Amino acid sequence: MTEETGKSDPTGKAEKSPPQPEVDGLAKANAAQSQHPEVLHAFHPVARLRKPRRRFPVFGILATAATIAFFVAALGALAVLPSYLIGSSPDLSPADRVRVTNDIRGFLLQAIGGVALLIGLVLTWRTLRLNRETHLTDRFSAAVTQLDATTATARTGAILALERIARDSPNDRPMVVTTLATYIRERRAIDELSTAPDRVPPDVQAAVEVLGRRPGARQEEMRLDLSHCDLSGCFLDFSNWRDANFVYSRLIDSWFTQADIRNAALAFAEILEVGFVGANAVGASFARSRVKGYFTGADLRNVDFHRSDLTGSSFERQSRDRGGPESPGPKLQGANFESAKLTNVVFRGTDLSKVKGLASDQLADAILDDETKLPRGVSRPK
Repeated sequence: MTEETGKSDPTGKAEKSPPQPEVDGLAKANAAQSQHPEVLHAFHPVARLRKPRRRFPVFGILATAATIAFFVAALGALAVLPSYLIGSSPDLSPADRVRVTNDIRGFLLQAIGGVALLIGLVLTWRTLRLNRETHLTDRFSAAVTQLDATTATARTGAILALERIARDSPNDRPMVVTTLATYIRERRAIDELSTAPDRVPPDVQAAVEVLGRRPGARQEEMRLDLSHCDLSGCFLDFSNWRDANFVYSRLIDSWFTQADIRNAALAFAEILEVGFVGANAVGASFARSRVKGYFTGADLRNVDFHRSDLTGSSFERQSRDRGGPESPGPKLQGANFESAKLTNVVFRGTDLSKVKGLASDQLADAILDDETKLPRGVSRPK
């Protein structure tokens, strides 16, 4: 009997269990959501931000039908309209009747020719547009091929080429964003990296910067998915990460200075030595994450720190009398600190009066001063 399968082998050799299929990021996200129901469906990697719009070739169908109807009506007008306009007038001789009929038909032919010229211009415009789309497709295919180049310089050039396509063609922006996000997740997948974080290579940093300054981010139908990847040492400053998904990612020695991370999902992540100075993080979630961040001047209204480990983080309000430059403390109205670990967290000069879920025993090892404002019912540690 073998321990692995429980079946006897006539050769006396232990049978090997069949290889287990590798679990991809989507399956991990599904499993994590079933284990932790507090992670909202909105944080799911494929959660939609808006309902997708269906597009049908209505213009082409209507244009073809209108063209056919126009030429049928034109032929009918050439045959019937002159006789209808002249009628049975007794004042016209047969020669005059023929001349007037020809004049009317000549006028109608000129009108039909003008409309036909307009239709030709429309069809030419359509042809040029199709040629442009074909050219964009060729550019996209060439750039994607270069993403597998052996040198970082060639890969960076391909990433910048994709950015140019996204700016030239709004319809292709979702495809470019999805391609670059997939490239980052594949190149920096945590499962394929060692436990010791290393800094991101220049091509991945270039892809991150392109996504951070992408146009049309407000109209995106899907969340930007950068989950389950290692972005340690990455600069994400002054960029748009609104609604982005960083669930289960590793962000060590990274920077979000003055970045827009509103409603971003940073739950179950490893976020150590990260600067959020001046960042707009309204509605973001750091639930169950390990966080050592610097939040001076950040907008943290309605941020979720539920069960996160904030050991060593700083929410301090800087002032000149403490020997540093004047800078405001973070906005924490509505922030949730329920069951958060606050060991050595700096709250000097911080207004905590309107936070939620904060208990007195959580502040036992936190660093406060006389200017720290606490919620009603929460006592200052002795």
